[in-house]
Amino acid sequence: MSDEAKQPLPPSEDAAPWWELALTRRDANRLGVAALVGAGLLTSAQLQGCCGSDEDEELEDIQDEDAIKLQREAGWDVGAESRTLALEGARDTDSKNTDGWKNYLKSSALLEVIQPERPAWRSYQGNNLPQAVDLPTLRDQLKPVYTDAMGEAYYKGRSTASLVAASQDAEETLVIVDLPGPEAVAFAAGLADRVSPVFFFDNWPHPNGVVPSHQTLGALLYYGEELKAARVERKKLEGGVAHALILDSNRLAAYTDDAGLFDNRYLASPPDEEALKKLDIKRVLYVSAGSRDKELDDLNDTLVDYEEAKIPVQMVSTRAFAKDAKDPDPERRTGGYYYGGSHHHHTYFYTHYPMFIWFHTGGYYSSWNRTPAPPPSTIASRSTYKPERRKTLFSGYKGGSATGRPTGFGRVYSRRSSSGGVTWSKGSSSSSRSSGSGASSRSGSWGRSRSSGGSSG
Repeated sequence: MSDEAKQPLPPSEDAAPWWELALTRRDANRLGVAALVGAGLLTSAQLQGCCGSDEDEELEDIQDEDAIKLQREAGWDVGAESRTLALEGARDTDSKNTDGWKNYLKSSALLEVIQPERPAWRSYQGNNLPQAVDLPTLRDQLKPVYTDAMGEAYYKGRSTASLVAASQDAEETLVIVDLPGPEAVAFAAGLADRVSPVFFFDNWPHPNGVVPSHQTLGALLYYGEELKAARVERKKLEGGVAHALILDSNRLAAYTDDAGLFDNRYLASPPDEEALKKLDIKRVLYVSAGSRDKELDDLNDTLVDYEEAKIPVQMVSTRAFAKDAKDPDPERRTGGYYYGGSHHHHTYFYTHYPMFIWFHTGGYYSSWNRTPAPPPSTIASRSTYKPERRKTLFSGYKGGSATGRPTGFGRVYSRRSSSGGVTWSKGSSSSSRSSGSGASSRSGSWGRSRSSGGSSG
């Protein structure tokens, strides 16, 4: 990511809504009135308007652009300036029940509390989303968000951290957390006093965005003070700490051509196998949500490359961490959530995941059972996961940059007036789209279609 790409730009004041502008006769002739009417993109009022004077300002041809590049040039809410963000779970206080979250409405402050301590990890942090808080019209709409799903993810993160941090050579572990954005942030906050998170949230919100990244930004505000306190706690730990790459699984949200949607999807960009070795990582734990039994498509090549480089990768589902109603931990560090659903099963994790060796550290670990009972198979079982190469929309694309993505992914169409202002925009077309587990067909805009590479198997 270039330094220029990291610099937030203020929204352009001359950006105009794309939904409200009438088409000129020249526009209609170029695009085909019949195709526009058939696609539902031209109303009767617009049809009359497009047959008006030829003296209307001449517009350039439609351009296919990188979504965030367009947002930087024309405003984060380009084409939807009259719409406001809908924040689920919005509240006035943060996780500490204070208004300290307001300190993080500046990107410099937010980036400071989420930046990895080790400089070598900083190049794998995605800064686009944290930088977006500097955009005034976005910042004015932001608040902390909290949901019950986030609360559960937070304690599952603490439970996971208790196991990873208590393993031998914990610093040689990379945890990849791949959950919906707000839950990913909450899980990271739960990890953070014992595991160093590396956040990769690399798009901007949009009122019509395919990826609801404003929710993720609200979650960062909610846990900002807690992440700050966790940095202090990590410094007190003896020896090295594990790292966790925090991803928003919504980055590959299902999407079909829709004039009401803005394609702000993006790809993960984890270290490759050679970089991972230089970071002294010798094992990877991939944390998935619910019943998902394989990594998301944009990670397939990378995780297979890890395995081939002799860096073992195993997967654990968040559902393997369930609440124990009889939790004996008086401090309830894990909120009652344990691997296998019971305090008595918790350390069976090391049996199911033998790449981790329990390194007894004392403290609150001292009450753990050294000969734990196996957990119910309905909750947790030995991992049989092994990444296997498969053909996906993203096969052959690694790195996540705008040039390292399939055609039509994370792109939008725009129209510009002769003065350079953006006058119209909609989702870019392609013949394929990505969902959480694969890709399927989608038709192009205005009767056109474009190739987007392979499909997922």
